[in-house]
Amino acid sequence: MTQQQPTSPWLITITALSLVTVLFMLGHHAYRTAGRMAADEFNRRQLLIATEAANGIVLHVEILANSLRALSRDLSALSNKQGLVESALQRKYDELTFLGVNDIGLIGSDGILQANVNAPELVGQDFSWRKYFREAGEAQTGSSYGVEFIEFKGVEAGELGVLISVPLIWPPMKEPGKDPPTGNGVVVGTLRLDSIAERFIVPIGASGSGQAFLLDEKLDLLWDEDASRTGKNFLTESADFQKLREYLLTINDHKLGSTETTYFAFNPDRGRYDRTSRERRLLAYSAAALGQQRWTVGVWAPKDESRRLILSVYQAQAAVIGLSMLITIVGAALALTSSHRLAKSLRKEVATNRTELSSYHAKLETTDRRHRHEIDRAGQLAATGEIAAGVAHEIKNPICGIRDALKVILAKHENIQERHILEEMLLQADRVDKTVQDLLDFARPKALSFRPLNLHVVLHQVVEFSRDRFRHDGIGLTEVFHAGDPTVSGDRDLMKQVFLNLLMNAAQACAEDGGRVDVTTERDDERGTIEVRVKDNGAGISTDVAAQIFQPFFTTKSNGTGLGLPLSRSIIRQHGGEISIESQPGQGTEITVALPAHLA
Repeated sequence: MTQQQPTSPWLITITALSLVTVLFMLGHHAYRTAGRMAADEFNRRQLLIATEAANGIVLHVEILANSLRALSRDLSALSNKQGLVESALQRKYDELTFLGVNDIGLIGSDGILQANVNAPELVGQDFSWRKYFREAGEAQTGSSYGVEFIEFKGVEAGELGVLISVPLIWPPMKEPGKDPPTGNGVVVGTLRLDSIAERFIVPIGASGSGQAFLLDEKLDLLWDEDASRTGKNFLTESADFQKLREYLLTINDHKLGSTETTYFAFNPDRGRYDRTSRERRLLAYSAAALGQQRWTVGVWAPKDESRRLILSVYQAQAAVIGLSMLITIVGAALALTSSHRLAKSLRKEVATNRTELSSYHAKLETTDRRHRHEIDRAGQLAATGEIAAGVAHEIKNPICGIRDALKVILAKHENIQERHILEEMLLQADRVDKTVQDLLDFARPKALSFRPLNLHVVLHQVVEFSRDRFRHDGIGLTEVFHAGDPTVSGDRDLMKQVFLNLLMNAAQACAEDGGRVDVTTERDDERGTIEVRVKDNGAGISTDVAAQIFQPFFTTKSNGTGLGLPLSRSIIRQHGGEISIESQPGQGTEITVALPAHLA
């Protein structure tokens, strides 16, 4: 008679270890993939910050240059009128003080400083050897301008500054009895380098977006949050980091860019880079073209900062992998225990049967039936272990596998306490599955199917769908729509998804009896939009929370994913609209969705 043998403990152990290893590798791969995505997104944001700062510097300098061009045209009409020239310089200086200008002067076509506002002791000195004067002398029109770094000798002597020069095509002053000079004069304006940094560079670090710096074409640090590095060459300061040096040498070849590199860790308490500690950093830069000069605004931060973008995903991922491993290990342990007990039982039965066969032939059939029963029981137990291992082996997508396994186990348990635990596990698995799905929807938006929509019909359908839920929770729900044309162009299903999410959020905000939610619409003909307002009389939120409410993974709910409102904003923006929030503690919350009205 053929007996069913118990599954080998070694086979069960090896299978369980293989499954745990696969789950660990999947988790590790997902962790690294999410880390790369977070780093790319973080660097993209840094690049936007650097580009905005660089564009601000260019605009600032061009405004000053345009003002100096206007002054140049005025001065060209004041030939041989020294007093009027000085008055014109003073007036223009007064106008530009708010832009950080600390002096304005006029250099004649012979290179001699003829007048200035704040450093009269420099009048009469020869500046014909300066590069900006030579370039102005070669200019054919007054549309160009030059930028040059200087060290102040008059006003604020010893400080570093920036000089902006524009050519004066006609010599403004002609001395009596002499031939008029040839060539171009120069109108110059100066401002402290720190004033530019304070306007455009310092706010980057103050906002918590990392550390910022300003470079010139020679890669000299014009400004740095570590004051000890200002004035030094970035290449020299990066002598211990070969890959960073190689990247810096390519910066002048591109307008903007980003990379990951290694450098000293920044100590915010001391405002210095700690040369005893190194860290991985994410770097982004953008160039600012100023006349013939090129500056580069750089922003960088520790790579660990990027992981804050997906912290909740990391936690959910760890929970999924941990639960998967736990199920695999428990299943393997049950299979090993069953196999061990079965093997022990079989050995005892075989020994008993061998002893009794020699003298009790009559009991053969009874013994055989009992033996077959035990074999069948052993096969069932072994099959149970095989099923548990097989289920774990088939978990390619850990989330779906866990949910299916929990549902199977839940259907076979009658113990109320155990069912409660399993139901909670299934609820958490569904929550993780929803979190992952929301993340996929947020990262990969669905293709939109635009068509003319009656926004009032869409809103009414969502309100009616939600009314039973509101009535059950004791919350009032009203709808008041404007009388104008409510047509917009959009995707009906996604519109319903957005407004249903807003209604559910409002219901949760005023979950106690006596709560009230009002849905209203209004047409703004000046802006060409239709505005939908969802207002509740709940507890409201603070200004700090409202400022972060549309950030991915930010949530004030214990069971929230932090993706509902960011996903809603993404959908609204795909429709060319905007979503905003107004709330104060104790006064409820109002969310406004503005959508472009459909043009017939």
